[in-house]
Amino acid sequence: MLNKFLKHKKLSIRNKILLPFLIIITIFAVSLLIVAITITSKNMEQRVRYELKQQVQYIKSSLEKQVKSTISYSNILADVSGEFYNTKNPSKGLAINNKMQAILNKEDINFYKNYRVLEQKNILAYNKLIKAGLSGKTRRVVVLENINNKIQVSIAAVAPAKINNGYEPIITEFKLSNDYLDKLQEKRGYEAAYIISSKFRKKIKTEILAATKLISTNTDIQNQLIKAILEPSNKRLTNFFVDIKTGDNSYKAIFEKMNFKKNLFAVVIVPNNDIHKTSIRIIISAFIMLTIISIWLFLIYSIIIKKIIYSLEKFHNSSKEIIKGNFENTVDIDSGDEIEDLANIFNQMIESIKEAETDLKNEKDRLAAIISNIPVGIILTDTENNLILANNQAEQMFQFSINPVKGKTILQYIDNEEILKALIDAKTHEKEHVKRELQIEINEGQEVPSNIMLTSCLLRNRKKENIGIITVIRDITHQRELEELRDGFLKTATHELRTPLTSIIGFIELLNTSEKEELERKKYLDIIYKEAKDLKIIIDDLLDLSKIKAGTISMHVSNINIYAFLDRVTQSFKPLADNKKVVIENKFTDHELMVEADAVKLKRILGNLVSNSLKFTNKGMVSINCELKEDWFVFSVTDTGIGLKPEERKDIFKKFRRTDYSENNVDDGIGLGLSIVHNLVQLHKGEISVESEYGKGSVFSFTIPKT
Repeated sequence: MLNKFLKHKKLSIRNKILLPFLIIITIFAVSLLIVAITITSKNMEQRVRYELKQQVQYIKSSLEKQVKSTISYSNILADVSGEFYNTKNPSKGLAINNKMQAILNKEDINFYKNYRVLEQKNILAYNKLIKAGLSGKTRRVVVLENINNKIQVSIAAVAPAKINNGYEPIITEFKLSNDYLDKLQEKRGYEAAYIISSKFRKKIKTEILAATKLISTNTDIQNQLIKAILEPSNKRLTNFFVDIKTGDNSYKAIFEKMNFKKNLFAVVIVPNNDIHKTSIRIIISAFIMLTIISIWLFLIYSIIIKKIIYSLEKFHNSSKEIIKGNFENTVDIDSGDEIEDLANIFNQMIESIKEAETDLKNEKDRLAAIISNIPVGIILTDTENNLILANNQAEQMFQFSINPVKGKTILQYIDNEEILKALIDAKTHEKEHVKRELQIEINEGQEVPSNIMLTSCLLRNRKKENIGIITVIRDITHQRELEELRDGFLKTATHELRTPLTSIIGFIELLNTSEKEELERKKYLDIIYKEAKDLKIIIDDLLDLSKIKAGTISMHVSNINIYAFLDRVTQSFKPLADNKKVVIENKFTDHELMVEADAVKLKRILGNLVSNSLKFTNKGMVSINCELKEDWFVFSVTDTGIGLKPEERKDIFKKFRRTDYSENNVDDGIGLGLSIVHNLVQLHKGEISVESEYGKGSVFSFTIPKT
């Protein structure tokens, strides 16, 4: 009914909780008042006095027993100590020491093995004890000390331990403290205290030496207890009773003088209530209150709290699903209050997060794909050089994986001082990029280091704060190689073009400036013609290479008789071979086998290979052959020339690659011939290769598919 009322009124959550809470507080206050009236009872004077006498006797006798035990323990420890020092048996000495420790662990007794510690205090009572012990006597004293302007009472005793030919004072001491009374209170349950009223440093001082918690924390009770002792009518009494009142509470107190020191009082106080009836009434009252509180708490839980908790559980469960990435779990609440409004807002927030999460994931995937496929290495670190991101190219360059390295300093995984210096310099050069061109080994066992261009710069957020360092690493090895090839080509081409042009110009000038005989003029014209042909060959090579790379060269395929074709090539180079005294022969013997190829380009391929073989062969032979292997025609040109070094083979078919044959007095040209051959073979959908041993010759082979 109350639930319907609260929902009908559409109260706020605060009011829904506050209204029943106020009702509970009102009922609780009324119940407490009833309990207070119920537990009030008549004073049980005689009963309380009897209980007090019993308790004060216990408190008194306990302390007196503790006082007497100091001498007993001193004597025991003195005997044990003497026996320990005088024994020569190690195992017996260990047993005696264990016995001594067992005695000390059982009691709240301080044991001074070294009496000189007490000498330093310079207290008369301690000095008397020490003197008695050194004289072989047993004695007990009550020691009064002023510690922080408060009197501290200790009961100390000495017994002589006979060691060697003298006496060693064995001193035990019991200090009166709150802890001692707390232990007694645990057994009996009453509040107690020890109070002294004595002349100290020429003044009468009355102080509480030790007390249980109620007395030690209540200044009003302490003052009334001290006042009762100072009352003249009580000074001659051995024990007396006093009523203590503090605030709304009243207590009955009993004072009893100690036998061993008449100015030391044992005090016990109890409330002025019947102990048993009060206990029963308190139990009944507590039961009633707990019952009332439980009923009302149940009502609150049933009506309001249960509903709120149920709603919160829905929010909690939905939030956990969102954390897992499940955005389909919404909160459905129909309560007609702010919780329902909150659920609607929460569901809208889920939709917004879902859309944002999808957009963020797509953006992250796009960014990861872009970074991963960028053809340069990228490393992103924070300002302390801890790795945040690295793409595949960077991992390959520096041979690490981002998963175990991420979050750790990248400086541990890059073993190159120049790179490390660039990363560190990027933090100091805030307004400019730090660029370095370095040489590093990207692959293990790499013979020639790779050239890389490293560019580092600071990253800043919108607040212009430094948030990291981005480093871009480009492998410029190929670029540098092309630059070197370009420079070499320009030098070579210039030289190769200048030489025939210079010769042509020189002989033309001779023809124009002097009258020569016809035979000599013909000789000059032959030289000019030969140089012009060489110049044309160079220009043709450049034009052919340009056409091949531009894709404008066309193929004119026809059926070619292999034997006849190879024989014509052999015959065309025979004069050159005879001139060098080198044998050239066609080793192919099948007169019927045909191949489909571009005759002009095939002649160019074989002619270039044979020309190179003759150029680098000074004795021996050059042979041409062809074999049919499965679906491929394998053409080969074999010579017994100077051959190739191992490091020269892999680059022999690249543009502008020239081999240094200066020691053999051979001009290698401008380095385009074999590159053109390689491209022409590829136009025929074949492959070219070389096998060579330096000083023994070479075998150049290329394939053309059988159609």
